[in-house]
Amino acid sequence: MLSGEGDRANQIAKQALELLPPAALHIWSYAIGARVLADQMGGDIGRGLEIVNEILNEYALLPGMSEARMMLWLCMAYWMEGDLNGLKLPASRCLKLGEQHALPESLSFGRYFLGVFHYVRNELPEATRYLASVVDDPFAARSQYLVQSCFALALIHTAQGRDEDASKVVESVMSHVMENRDSFAFAAGGKDDSYLGKNYIILDISKIRLY
Repeated sequence: MLSGEGDRANQIAKQALELLPPAALHIWSYAIGARVLADQMGGDIGRGLEIVNEILNEYALLPGMSEARMMLWLCMAYWMEGDLNGLKLPASRCLKLGEQHALPESLSFGRYFLGVFHYVRNELPEATRYLASVVDDPFAARSQYLVQSCFALALIHTAQGRDEDASKVVESVMSHVMENRDSFAFAAGGKDDSYLGKNYIILDISKIRLY
């Protein structure tokens, strides 16, 4: 799927779902996610939404983590689709499930997608709150979402004339990334997207992308 072969990804995901035992919920949920996102890539997000709704209706008592994972796939599909109206509800649900079931990763997913939802709507106070909560809990965040939250939050601070706060955000995340040798985070940020000095930050806006 990462290579852009949506049809092939959908085919393999279907095969995986036929072979996986019912108890393999975590891997099973990723196969569902592959189908949902592959459908979106193929221009049929509606089919992906139907798949998730069918699962939620058929398995009304899914454990919190499994339902939260379904909400994540919806978030990703709506974000890829550019549908902000569709994005808000599953992002909020993902956050709520994370709180109810003590799921740090789901909390982080919900915060990230709510953060970028408000960011692209230029609702900066709300965006700041959610993005800062991702940055402040780096071990719970996926590498790419941590880096992208960092960039967006730094841009907000910079636009508000708070260059020192922007520098602190980037320095904090870069320190975490370097201490943990997170090569995926470096790849998500790009080699030249940011340069850190002791007390300043230079961001190449043209290279910053939110996914």
